[in-house]
Amino acid sequence: GVCSLCMLVPAFGVHSEGPVIAAMASSFSVASAALARRRAPMALGSRCRLGCHHGLLPGSRGLGAAARTPSPAPWMSSVEVQDLPPSSPASASSSSPFSPRAAAAQRPSWAAGGRHVARGEEPAVGAGRKLVPAPWAQDDALGPRGAWSYDPLWDLDATGLAAWSWKVAEAGVRDPFFWSAVRLRARVLSTRLGTKEIALLLGSSLRVGLVDAEFLAGMCRRLDALLRWQGPACGTRSLLACCNALLRFGLDRRSRIFDDVLRAVSLRFSRPSPACAALLATCLARLGRPDAVLLEQAQVALLAALAAPSPPSAAPSARQSAMLLLALAQLRQRRPDGIAEQLAESLRPAHGRPTGPRVLVDGGRRTLFAALAAECRWWGTSGTGAAPTSSLASAASHHLTAALGQLCARPGHLRTLVVACRHWGRHDASVAALAPRALAELATWALEPRGHPNWASPPAPAEVVRHLEVLLPLCNIEPGSEDHGAAERLLEKVVKQVTELPPDLLAVAAELSFLLSPPGWEETMEPPAPDDAAGEAAGGPSASRRGLALRGEVFRRAQDMPLSEMPRALAALLQIVPMDELKPVLRRCGGRIVQRMEEVLRFPERHPSRHEVLSGDAMGETLYVFAACEYQDEEFLLACRGWILLPGADILGNIRRGITLVHLLHSFAVLHTARGELLHVLVAELEARIDSLSAFELLGLLDAAALLQAQSHLAGASTDGVSADGAGGSGASAAAEAP
Repeated sequence: GVCSLCMLVPAFGVHSEGPVIAAMASSFSVASAALARRRAPMALGSRCRLGCHHGLLPGSRGLGAAARTPSPAPWMSSVEVQDLPPSSPASASSSSPFSPRAAAAQRPSWAAGGRHVARGEEPAVGAGRKLVPAPWAQDDALGPRGAWSYDPLWDLDATGLAAWSWKVAEAGVRDPFFWSAVRLRARVLSTRLGTKEIALLLGSSLRVGLVDAEFLAGMCRRLDALLRWQGPACGTRSLLACCNALLRFGLDRRSRIFDDVLRAVSLRFSRPSPACAALLATCLARLGRPDAVLLEQAQVALLAALAAPSPPSAAPSARQSAMLLLALAQLRQRRPDGIAEQLAESLRPAHGRPTGPRVLVDGGRRTLFAALAAECRWWGTSGTGAAPTSSLASAASHHLTAALGQLCARPGHLRTLVVACRHWGRHDASVAALAPRALAELATWALEPRGHPNWASPPAPAEVVRHLEVLLPLCNIEPGSEDHGAAERLLEKVVKQVTELPPDLLAVAAELSFLLSPPGWEETMEPPAPDDAAGEAAGGPSASRRGLALRGEVFRRAQDMPLSEMPRALAALLQIVPMDELKPVLRRCGGRIVQRMEEVLRFPERHPSRHEVLSGDAMGETLYVFAACEYQDEEFLLACRGWILLPGADILGNIRRGITLVHLLHSFAVLHTARGELLHVLVAELEARIDSLSAFELLGLLDAAALLQAQSHLAGASTDGVSADGAGGSGASAAAEAP
């Protein structure tokens, strides 16, 4: 365009030093530098020489005889130049290397296939100067005729460029030089591109993962112009493909171009195809716009296509159904049971269909994980909780279990497997069979940095613990098994980064450590020796080392840990730490609880609900650990007694589980504190709930009554004037008479 304007400059008498010439010179310099950086062919014909004569190229001296010979641009200074014999002026128009005929004669024909790497060539830079490759590029043999062969992309029009780019992307070619030339050619042909060509170019760039901001800006400008001039006349499927590609590239969802695309699509969305319906639902989910009208039309179109007697090639595919289900689940829409059942039926093993192990292709993997993720979202957001089984989740899990090789292609797939195991792993064998595969994928991701090179950084310790909490109960964790070894290595890594765990996951890590410990190791629970290699191989010292590390972290955080998380952490440490090693932690935690209770009692108006600060269930679990370690903290016990007897608090009435009342009575009895009014209150509450207690809870109640009677025989009578024998006897008789 700049060269064409140069031909009009003399006709209008524009001064060579004016602002118009300066603006054209700046544009020409920017364009030539951009083309030079991308090694694109730049045929400098007679029009470009006019630009040089007018001083558009750097180094030229304006009009006149001295300026007839063009000087090379600065980017040519690093290229070797060779002098040639001068040619006659008569043959300059035909034999000049600048002439289009001479340049076209040197261009090779386009080689089909698109797998070679082509470079641009500029045969000459002047009448007596020839461009020669630099020494470092003379041995480069890339492409059919070397690295300096002419790039055939510059012979393609808009349709051919889009078609060839899609074919090369399908072949898996990710050469950056080739795709840089494609993007540059697309920007040159931007005014000739239609919506179909834009969709193909964006889709191919997305498929290979190579793009730049200038290319996206050019495509967005062209798409915006097409929407304004053509509007509904643009192809619906092409518009949806462009919208989906731009969203996946990360364009801001608040951009105006998405509103224009959805407006144009809605005007021609009366009878959409299944592919357009699935793609529209996906775009709406990515935009976060639950358009009820468009989503309803998409569901109706897919259901009609499923019910219509159409050939297999025209019927909706499982991938389209899974895309629609996942989009509806992400937008929190009602679950379409008809589409879900049809998809589950198509995924179930049928007669004549291979059901053995097979390699899972990328399209099939996305379909199965989309269906599984949709079910997880629906059952996770429902108020009734997860159902025992799900036909769609079971069918998808069956196909995923039989897949060979790597199961997850991204971290989101692994998280979907974990959520599915949490919902249906205990009731569905097909879903439970995914747990060992998910554990192996988690170990590869967290322990082997090169195992998943395309994934993000290794998972955080908190995420590893949450995944292990779900997967380990469903795996074979017998000592020596593959699952046990992977879990051991993961837990060792978590313990090394224990300072990064939140308070609620400290207890989970301790429970997992106990779960992985070999049977009988707690009988010889002692701190590991530095050179105890044999014991570490058996699993004992390794478990003890993990327990001591977790105990130290709980001790350090005792002053900041929420009181609601403290009982579970203490109960988990009780299983993996010697009792003598746990007593310092109990002393610190007891002091923290007493401090909190005194603060509430000092300012009761700030805490109208006492059980929210420390509930009766949390107190029962904490006292159980104190009693198991036989650790008597008089200040803590008196604070607990006053907390239960606090007027108007009704701590015992808000207890949800009957086992907590048994723990309270038994723990106070073991610690020699169950007497007087406290004993009567506990026994009265137990008598009121005696019919709802289980056999195990009744056994604990009888044991507590036996302890109280033994203490009564030793001490005679209670100091408060209340017979402990009478209170214990009433509790024992009530337990004996329970059905």
